[in-house]
Amino acid sequence: MSDISDVDFTLTSSLQPVDDERNTVAGTHGGNSAGAEGNLDIQGFMHLLYLMLKVDYPSAVFVPSYPKYLKVGTKENTETMDNPVQKFKPTITYMIMRREPATIGGNKEPFGTGQKDFRPKERQRVGNQDGTQTIIYGQRFDNLVRFDIWCLTNKEVEDLVNWFEQYLRTRRAFLRNMGLDEILFWSRGEDQADSNFDNRLEKRSLTFFIRTEELSSAEEDVLKNLTIELGIRKTTQ
Repeated sequence: MSDISDVDFTLTSSLQPVDDERNTVAGTHGGNSAGAEGNLDIQGFMHLLYLMLKVDYPSAVFVPSYPKYLKVGTKENTETMDNPVQKFKPTITYMIMRREPATIGGNKEPFGTGQKDFRPKERQRVGNQDGTQTIIYGQRFDNLVRFDIWCLTNKEVEDLVNWFEQYLRTRRAFLRNMGLDEILFWSRGEDQADSNFDNRLEKRSLTFFIRTEELSSAEEDVLKNLTIELGIRKTTQ
């Protein structure tokens, strides 16, 4: 079974945010709030959750949607379900269902109306030893993530889906302290069979709202050289 254990996971060191309207309500908007250990983008959040589950629910598999052993007609599915008691492990898969720039200004509601954070904004400048500066940019995103829980029996899947929902609820403060902007329970989906997947498996679905901040950086001298080069091209045309 595949997992994401080979993904490099590094928490970006905490940054002092630029003093603008997006950070005036740190408690409700999140981001790098006081006491946060770093910054989590969506990939960093998923890998942190993977590491947490390895400790708190080591018998489960946590993978992106969808591993082949869940899909009807695949070799992996046949091999697993020939001896499911020995080979199948409770599985939690995840998929981003919706993603868009977060709202800035006074409206902190998920997917709120108003001005959107469409472009990365400068967050901080860091001095380098050679006298240049590295400019840190940030952009916030609202995400809806669906978690599908797969087990062999109805009792197992009900126990796991209830445990997982409560787990994410109670880990909110920890995740925000680790740099996640926000995580909120959104909905539990209708329990439905899907012909694309093995009908011997029971499935339940949970959706969570997750707000992240994606950071990027650029060297100041590179930007200056690019500006000069573009200016020269414009004047010679």
